[in-house]
Amino acid sequence: MTDVKVTVDVILQECVFPRCVFSPADAMYCARFSERLQSMDTPFFRSIFYYDRVLKDITQLVVCCTEYEAGRLGKFLNETLEQLLKWKSDKAGGSLRTLS
Repeated sequence: MTDVKVTVDVILQECVFPRCVFSPADAMYCARFSERLQSMDTPFFRSIFYYDRVLKDITQLVVCCTEYEAGRLGKFLNETLEQLLKWKSDKAGGSLRTLS
């Protein structure tokens, strides 16, 4: 379990959070990055831990951002929440099974 948490922490700290505030295109790329990691069955990557950390850490990031960066961070968060909404509304539950 520790490897999963470390993997998610490193991905967020080194890849996603620094890049998602550069431009709107980067914000979209970062939001879609987690879907790609999940579809590739990346070792030690669990979507549920990823989304948990994103939602917990987003408030700390907003405080440290400029107005424009906060707008891009909002775009990243909106797209991330859209993915979660899509999985939630999946009636067959196929997408929900891949979250773990």
